[in-house]
Amino acid sequence: MKDSPHCLASYVIGVDGGNSKTDYYLFDLEGNRIDSIRGLEGMLARTLPAADLVTLLLEAAQAGDGPAMEAVRSSAKQMALSTAGCIRGLDFGRGPVDIILAGSVWVKASPPILRELYEQQVRELLPGTECHFLLLKAPPVAGAVLWALQLASCRQPSENLRQKVLHSM
Repeated sequence: MKDSPHCLASYVIGVDGGNSKTDYYLFDLEGNRIDSIRGLEGMLARTLPAADLVTLLLEAAQAGDGPAMEAVRSSAKQMALSTAGCIRGLDFGRGPVDIILAGSVWVKASPPILRELYEQQVRELLPGTECHFLLLKAPPVAGAVLWALQLASCRQPSENLRQKVLHSM
């Protein structure tokens, strides 16, 4: 496992905190720099390679890397606790409850280990509640457009109009 490219133990993050804009560097164990990440500046500008780092984490967890699996399991549990709290607080009862999963971590993540653990945790936290997990395929803005059309016309948009909106996004 340690020699696997999907093992987080195969990577090292180096830090250069010489100024307020801390630089982070991702190295393999041979010392080859894979990527550089500018700390707070990168987070604010959304330039961190977050998708790559999440993919690395998920692949490592799927391959059996202990620390990676613990990080993924902990994230799934925290999100499931939030979801269960919302469902209880909104008093959905036994459901059914549609839980829409939106964003690249849910929709594009490969492997889907985070999603699988999250769904398992939600079901364990809400025994007896029928939960349907749905991956959002359309851009989130499509829902806002359809809602605005509903509010403007005081009725649900027709299926034809709905399809036009979804295909235009």
